Amino acid sequence: MPTNLKAGIKGDGHQVRIGAAVDFRLTLTNRSDQSCLLDLNADNYELKVYSGTDRIWSTDDCTRLVTDRKQTLEPGEAAAWKISWNGKRSRHGKSCQTGPEIPRAGYYYATSQLNGAKPVQYLLILK
Repeated sequence: MPTNLKAGIKGDGHQVRIGAAVDFRLTLTNRSDQSCLLDLNADNYELKVYSGTDRIWSTDDCTRLVTDRKQTLEPGEAAAWKISWNGKRSRHGKSCQTGPEIPRAGYYYATSQLNGAKPVQYLLILK
């Protein structure tokens, strides 16, 4: 059950050079006292980068970045994987295309969200 899963997100560091790629290390940990089935796919999971209400990039725009996985997690066990953001704005749709704009200097948040689980954020400071 997703409510028993705790999301985690880490990056290469909070300060990032403008236009540089960022590798996110993502986890979902079973915090219940029973085993649970993790069913992760592009329909129920999203990693996105935004500034304020401006959505910069999302795995919803490139669903192949989210690898389908079904895994039984024992109590306390975590599933871990990586997703890279290329440092550019993604175009809406499933085409994996980026726009010509590169995000400017400022504060951004990456949010990891599995439907039904509490989202988790990671601060990025683009310089």
